[in-house]
Amino acid sequence: MHISIRWTIALLAPLAVVAGALAGAAQTPASAVPNLNGVWGWGRCVDGSGINCMIIEADSPLLTDRARAFQKAFDEIAAPKYDCAPMSVPHLYTDPYAFEIQQQKDRVILRYEKDDVVRTVWLDAFGHKRPPLNQFFVHGYATGRYEGDTLVVETTRFTFDPMGLNSDFKMPTSSQKKVTERFRRDGDAMLVEVMTKTRSS
Repeated sequence: MHISIRWTIALLAPLAVVAGALAGAAQTPASAVPNLNGVWGWGRCVDGSGINCMIIEADSPLLTDRARAFQKAFDEIAAPKYDCAPMSVPHLYTDPYAFEIQQQKDRVILRYEKDDVVRTVWLDAFGHKRPPLNQFFVHGYATGRYEGDTLVVETTRFTFDPMGLNSDFKMPTSSQKKVTERFRRDGDAMLVEVMTKTRSS
């Protein structure tokens, strides 16, 4: 059984504008690439639930039997968060910290204030060499593309993460996790939709 979760948040107007030329892929003229550059402050959940739209309760029907068994067996003192282990997405979005988007010609850099996490999104149209199939990463391997006014980021190749969905409720994710993020500017706000599909380990 797979878990499939979708959240949408609206981030506040950029706290700072990041300088940098926007040069799109061959299929996307530079003039058609949306300008998402900037340091974006935390905002609100579009559904009106404050900042808590990304919290999954421990008794959620979305959880598999294996996930519930993991919660019961997990030793809280061994939680990676106490050793300042960085969060991966989507869990990274559950803390109200700012993050930066920096668009470059062949990639997009995402820098998060939380845990000093830096992610690189390799734009599909440039034919970047993918890592071998047996390589997995804490923050996964991210590829991206522009669809009209939206940056679509798909991330796979995650390592097993005992706190992959939520550290407070001990919700793990497996290497089968796939996170799709959609970034779209709406005036001075940024709309971010995060969808996670995973099979709990």
